[in-house]
Amino acid sequence: LIQLKREDGAGALLHLDRLEAAPMTSPAERIFWQGRGAGLRGRALELLGKKAAARTAHLKAVEIWEQWQLLGLRPEARAEAFIFAAQSLLALGERGRAIDTLERAVDAQPERKETYADVLALLTTDGLLPEALDAYHRALGRSEVNEYLKAYCSFWVLDLERRAGLPPDPLAIAYLERLRGDQWYVRIAELVLGKIDYPTLLAAAKSAGNRAEAHY
Repeated sequence: LIQLKREDGAGALLHLDRLEAAPMTSPAERIFWQGRGAGLRGRALELLGKKAAARTAHLKAVEIWEQWQLLGLRPEARAEAFIFAAQSLLALGERGRAIDTLERAVDAQPERKETYADVLALLTTDGLLPEALDAYHRALGRSEVNEYLKAYCSFWVLDLERRAGLPPDPLAIAYLERLRGDQWYVRIAELVLGKIDYPTLLAAAKSAGNRAEAHY
């Protein structure tokens, strides 16, 4: 993952080759890492401009995650696998199937808070605003999704609407207006709402991570 974030496709492939050769303790573990490896391999090959090979890898990942779902594992394992499958489906340009798969991820375990963040991250990155809004509104109604995640999901949705030239979602604005405290995401919310300016936000940064987010 680090190599992919550095856009080092060749370096990522070296690690993925080692992953394929690693010993596994059970058939389920092998299927999981085969699926994970195939999806990541697709991303690495995309970076290298090898479109045909990348497509083959993503198709393999989707097939493997379908096998994973047949194992009858715990809901959280099924939800996570649906997310990984959707990543490959989006890379393949199959948006309809990807959206359906993301909905299945949420339905597999509606109380799993990480699913909403993963779903929204994929939908906003791909510019799928209507679907992102639907997932966001579902997340707002879940008590299991903590304030931190709801705040960041609000930022993503509002930014996507701004880039699309659309008015801000009133539920997102109302949620951010209710935030109180000295947490970093509350400071970001104040910036988003126009209550503070950028220099004030940057001055409030207490760590390298805070400053990185402020610059972003």
